Amino acid sequence: FVVFAKRVDPMEARLRVFCMTDDKEDKTLEHQEHFTEVAKSRDVEVLEGKTQYMEFAGNLVPVLKSGEQLQLPFRAFKENRVPFTARIKDPDAADMVGRIMFMSEPKVAKGEPPQTPICTLNILLPDKISPEAAHSELDLLELSKNYSFLRDGGISRPDTIHRATIRLTDIANLLDKDWEKLAEEMNVSPGDVEIIKSEHPNKPALQAAAMFKIWQANGNKAT
Repeated sequence: FVVFAKRVDPMEARLRVFCMTDDKEDKTLEHQEHFTEVAKSRDVEVLEGKTQYMEFAGNLVPVLKSGEQLQLPFRAFKENRVPFTARIKDPDAADMVGRIMFMSEPKVAKGEPPQTPICTLNILLPDKISPEAAHSELDLLELSKNYSFLRDGGISRPDTIHRATIRLTDIANLLDKDWEKLAEEMNVSPGDVEIIKSEHPNKPALQAAAMFKIWQANGNKAT
C-alpha cells in the first residue's frame, strides 16, 4: 500500500491510497499533480478480487457520509486507487500523526472482537500547503493552443485518416457526458476517470478538460 497526500489548507488534505503490484509509484499521476508520498507499507498479500477496508485513528479523519467506509477493491494489473479528502481533528494536538488500518473485512460493531489489521500506516501530512486553484478549462489545459488530431469520426484507421486542427475547449464543451467513452479510447485509466469525476462533480466540460490534461501527460502512450 502507498499513500500520497497534498495539503490544500491547514486543516484539510487530499489523499490517494494505492494498492500497487510493482514499484512504479514514481510514475503515477500524483507526482504530476504535486502530491507527496507520505507512507508505504511492507509487501503484503492481497487476493485478486478481494476488497480491503480502511479504518482511521489518530489526528486524521476522512470526510465521508455517515456510516460510509472507504474500500479498496483489488484487481491485478489495474490501478487500484482510492481518492478522498481528510481533515485534521485537532490542530493543537501534541501528536499530529494519523493512522490508516487496512482490514480484510468491514468495520465490526461495537462490542464485537476487533479485527487484526493487514497493516497499519502512520500518516503525517506535508507541511507545505498547495491551495487548489479555481480551475478553468483554460487553466487546466492551456487550451489557447491548437492541437492536431487524426480522426475518422472518432477512432483513427490507417486507411481513412483526416487531419484537422481543433481547439480542445470546443471538444470539451461538445463532449458533455460522452467524455468517459473517449477517455477509454484514449487509454485514460478507469482510476483517473474516477478521480476526475470526484474532483469536478456535475461539470462535464471541466471533466473532459481534465481528461485531456491526463492524456497529454501520458505522452508517447497517448492515442
